[in-house]
Amino acid sequence: MDNAKTGALIAARRNELALTQRELAEKLHISDRTVSKWERGAGFPDVSLLEPLAKALDVSIAELVQGERGNTEVTEITLRSVVSAIAAHIRKTTRRQFTTALASAFLLAMSSFILFGIADSLGAFDQTVSMVLPVGIYEGGLLTEESTVTIEGTRYRFTGDFSGRFAIAAFPETCAENVTANIRWDYHFDGHNEIFYHRFSDFDIGGPLSRADLYISKDMNSFAFRLDDGRVIATHAHLVSLAMLDTYYAVDLQNVLYRSPS
Repeated sequence: MDNAKTGALIAARRNELALTQRELAEKLHISDRTVSKWERGAGFPDVSLLEPLAKALDVSIAELVQGERGNTEVTEITLRSVVSAIAAHIRKTTRRQFTTALASAFLLAMSSFILFGIADSLGAFDQTVSMVLPVGIYEGGLLTEESTVTIEGTRYRFTGDFSGRFAIAAFPETCAENVTANIRWDYHFDGHNEIFYHRFSDFDIGGPLSRADLYISKDMNSFAFRLDDGRVIATHAHLVSLAMLDTYYAVDLQNVLYRSPS
């Protein structure tokens, strides 16, 4: 087989049939760049394309392979049989490889899912949180009292949610041993965070705070939220105005803290 001779024959027959490279490529379901590569002698048609290419150019497979019209040194029937056998073998091998790859991918996915489930059940993706932060209690935007917030619990890496103690020293109802605070990130799918408290079998601890919209950084070191009575609890004074808004806005609190004075 001679790439240059076969390429010249392809180009000559295509021009005789008034076909563009794109039109010939469309008949074979390949790109016109591939046809151009053949005609320049930079490549040879795949064995699986020899029969449809010969049919499209109205030449024999023997002529196509040898790059000459009327050359019958190799009989057409013999060559066609060899090409068909090779093409069938390629299709069979490809199907077998695809089936094997698909089965392997499925087994890998199932194994990963099972391992993830085991790791998750063992708490491998959870983060323990324990900190005490100074906070201010603001009324009408003015600092009226200072307090602390003790945060102890678990941050679930898979969902990002927090569950545990979020005990505000100035509000005893949040500090009781049987009270749990939950914080949900992106609860409303628009950057909206929420904090709410509950006791065992009771979703309202009473007092001025039961459920509130919340601005909180991902590391939980900075936050601000408004109580039911309008007061604001915040770690930084410049976050108070956020919590006082009637409409909640999605804010990258880390960037707010970076730009604002502490």
